[in-house]
Amino acid sequence: MERFSLQLPEIFKMYMQNMIFILEQKKQHLEFMHKKLLMNDPKLQCLHGWAQVSVEGKTVALESIEIDQKFILEDEKFRIEAVCLKKN
Repeated sequence: MERFSLQLPEIFKMYMQNMIFILEQKKQHLEFMHKKLLMNDPKLQCLHGWAQVSVEGKTVALESIEIDQKFILEDEKFRIEAVCLKKN
């Protein structure tokens, strides 16, 4: 029992170091996910007169939309759901 009680402070120290390391990794991952979320925010991406085009939740180029396909135009204030009637 004495042998194990002598090892307890070292075990506790290693445990705390591991927990701090894991928390730092989680913090970095959270910061990365937050930046990724902000990058996809139309309010931060669009200039005046421009909108983000998406189909089924995925950002796409306007030219890739097919006739009769539903799509969403979104800028910082408005969201418009539309259907492509004609392509030039």
